[in-house]
Amino acid sequence: MAVCLAAFLYAALSSPSPDTPGLIEALIVFLLITAAACGGLRLTDPYARPLCVLLLYGFSVPLLVGVLHGAGAGDMARDLVAFGALGLPLLLGGLFVNHGRMLLLILIGIGKAFAVRYLLMPDMVLASLASGPFDDHLLYLANSPLVFFAGLWLLLYGSFVETRWYYAILFILLSVLPIAAMAGMMQRATLALLLLAWLAGLIVTFIRSPGRAVILSIAAGGVLVMLWPLVDEVTQGLIQKT
Repeated sequence: MAVCLAAFLYAALSSPSPDTPGLIEALIVFLLITAAACGGLRLTDPYARPLCVLLLYGFSVPLLVGVLHGAGAGDMARDLVAFGALGLPLLLGGLFVNHGRMLLLILIGIGKAFAVRYLLMPDMVLASLASGPFDDHLLYLANSPLVFFAGLWLLLYGSFVETRWYYAILFILLSVLPIAAMAGMMQRATLALLLLAWLAGLIVTFIRSPGRAVILSIAAGGVLVMLWPLVDEVTQGLIQKT
């Protein structure tokens, strides 16, 4: 329950890299620590010791470098909190040994929520309730790896795994929002990786199930032709970025 609530708060009211962490972020950290203390933490997991070494390094060396370079105390404290929070989800491994599907749904749900929030800018009603007025571009919602993960998983599962055609189409349609958010944020690397992953899946499908691969190729070609003005505009934007 604590993990689900933390995920909801993160998806609806926080952001991947909050410039000024506040009450919402503190509550998320508290919920994750609570979950870890209630059975999520397993020091016998193979990643536990490397994680401890990483956290020890992160809380010492960068702090020393910051002090030596005269960095602001507030900026250093903000980054230390954010770095510590990065490690917290890894302490929850014990909760997902038998609940992998729940973890998958949580990750996809957060990615979808970030995508929707980005596409709804500049309103950002839910986020405004948490932290008040701010510049939309500072949220970096579509930059989150979870947006990429949601779009990639839904697209590949619908294209190459799901056997029921109506569910396959549904999964592919659900991938549109994360992909649109990445395109709007001009995420060249993740969009290129997504395209390469889909093409790799198509090649494998041609070998294992040629009929499905042909149908996918025809459908993709048809969509490309129908949406070509939009595709061309996005492509030109990606090429001319910076």
